[in-house]
Amino acid sequence: MNALTNPFVTASAKAAAWLLVWSWQTAVLLACVWAGLKIFRVKSPALRHQVWLFALIAVAAMPALSGVVQSLPLPQPSYRALSYAVELPRIVVTNDAATVVQNTSPALSAKPSTKRPIIFGLSFVLWLVGVCAFVIKATINVVRLRRLRAGARLSSLADLDCAECDCEALRAGKARLALSDEIRSPMLVGVAPPMIVFPADVAAWASPAERRAMLRHELAHVERRDHYVNLFQTVFGAVFFFHPLARYACRQLSVEREMACDDHVVGSGAEAEAYAESIIKVAERSIAPTGALAGAPGGAHQLALFSARHILERRIEMILNKDRRRVLAGKWKYLILSATLIALVAWALLPARLAKLGLAQQASGDLSELLEKYMGDSRNFDDLVETALTSPNPETRQKAVLRLYILEGDGSAAALVKLYNKSNDPMIKKMVIQSLGKRGAGDQLATIAQTEQSPEFRQMANDAIKYLKENTVDLELIPAENLKFLKDFTVIDDQAKDAANNQVIGLKKPLLFVTDGQGRMPPPPPPPPPPSGAMTVAAGQEFKPVVGDGGMFDLLREAADASIRRDTSFFERVLDEDYKETGPNGETLNKAQAIAEVKRLDYAFKKFEFDDLSVSGNEHSAFATFLGTVYFQANGQDSTAQFRYTVNFIKRDGQLKIAAVHMTQKH
Repeated sequence: MNALTNPFVTASAKAAAWLLVWSWQTAVLLACVWAGLKIFRVKSPALRHQVWLFALIAVAAMPALSGVVQSLPLPQPSYRALSYAVELPRIVVTNDAATVVQNTSPALSAKPSTKRPIIFGLSFVLWLVGVCAFVIKATINVVRLRRLRAGARLSSLADLDCAECDCEALRAGKARLALSDEIRSPMLVGVAPPMIVFPADVAAWASPAERRAMLRHELAHVERRDHYVNLFQTVFGAVFFFHPLARYACRQLSVEREMACDDHVVGSGAEAEAYAESIIKVAERSIAPTGALAGAPGGAHQLALFSARHILERRIEMILNKDRRRVLAGKWKYLILSATLIALVAWALLPARLAKLGLAQQASGDLSELLEKYMGDSRNFDDLVETALTSPNPETRQKAVLRLYILEGDGSAAALVKLYNKSNDPMIKKMVIQSLGKRGAGDQLATIAQTEQSPEFRQMANDAIKYLKENTVDLELIPAENLKFLKDFTVIDDQAKDAANNQVIGLKKPLLFVTDGQGRMPPPPPPPPPPSGAMTVAAGQEFKPVVGDGGMFDLLREAADASIRRDTSFFERVLDEDYKETGPNGETLNKAQAIAEVKRLDYAFKKFEFDDLSVSGNEHSAFATFLGTVYFQANGQDSTAQFRYTVNFIKRDGQLKIAAVHMTQKH
């Protein structure tokens, strides 16, 4: 009844889970890139820059790629161990929602399930605050740089004694040259088109050769389109401001960018000594920036990166090293290889659909087909158990548990015991005991009864064993010569009935018949559900049972009708005294709290639709699962929401009651 409350907390917690998984994927991918560069000893700064850039682009594209890949019929990544490692944060975040029907022990589940969404929702809010702070800082830098650009005086190559430089970008209008009194070192400002700005007094402290080298450095940035890369890097840094590996990657990208431009300048014919001297002079002037650059604006590119002394020393050493290869031969083949390897790692890190032979995929529609195909293989039952315990999709976990509950075949009972031992959810344990009792697995029930520490579940296992002994199903092959004794049994063959009246009938095959040991037939399977349209309940319509037997289907529709009419007396009568309700946020309600929710006046239910309805169980305990579409009005606004419901029915004193309800919201 509380499924429609706290939408902000729910959305924030889910966003935090998504961000945590993305951050974990980022850490794994960037760590692989760092290790690859170290192992292969890549010496070209330009190539290292491209590798880091490819890695950041792959990280940025990963959320979109995840959605595209899972929506297309493409082979899924099969690195199972890596997939579990990457999905671990989401599993941790969503662990409280893993139950099919909520834990009946408030001490075990109620407190974590209510606190955890709030904690992760708060984490997401803090992340948003950090992003906003970085955006504000970037906006301030943009304003400063726009003022700097507006106040700069356009200049020419002749003003810098650089007329002989090959400056095609300036002549073609791809960049502009200007002088400013507000800066102390050359810099590249803006994106379209960029502007190269020199200090107005550059002629007083740099020789013509040094000015030409500095100009070539800035033109190298224009040619490499580094101003676009810097814009992308700024946005990326704002999103991952909290991520140490992402910040390291951004710093490396900046360092390699400067070194690549150094190689370009020296390789184009500039004097290495003059260029090194210009860098030292710029470093001295950049120690205490003033004017428009006070506050270290992140939106501008300055010639030198002097965040650490060893970086400056390394640049000078590389510039003066005449034995270095400035240009890497066959650069494109290395770039293609690097991009391919990064793409493969990113592919392996995409949210996995537990990919062993395509089993246990998150797509719930595929789950049923695959289970039917592989239900006889105990190894695939193991995969189904893992899905029920660890899948990041709550709906998939729910369906996996229900499939284990109803499926039979070699290994099914062992899989149920494994699920029982690994799960901490009391309702799953209860379902396992019921399913083992339904299929007559006395040995497994005896093991549970002997090893279980909980008195409640030990008693449940013993009760199931007792029921099996008292209601043993006899399955016999009756030879033709013994047909005269059939009058002592309930039979299911018309020909055998005639033989039971002392008539002699020759049979070529023995008869197969089943009784419950007391001359009664076993109970029939649950009836098929009515059509979805017949199950729909709407406000203002007269309620009429669709089956008329007082069973689960009529009870579900009656519960929907009572919610619309706010009929608390119905829920007082139908809800079990130990009733537990679990909402999509993980919060739990007991019977009194659930009935109090029915009385709320801030929203009103208008219509319930039932789809994908299925039932399983026996006359004493059963489960119904369905997709419910709820039409409601909240604060005067009409809204619609969809939830995946699992409802546990039990029989108390001959009356069918609702013992538990579990809901997960479908998006």
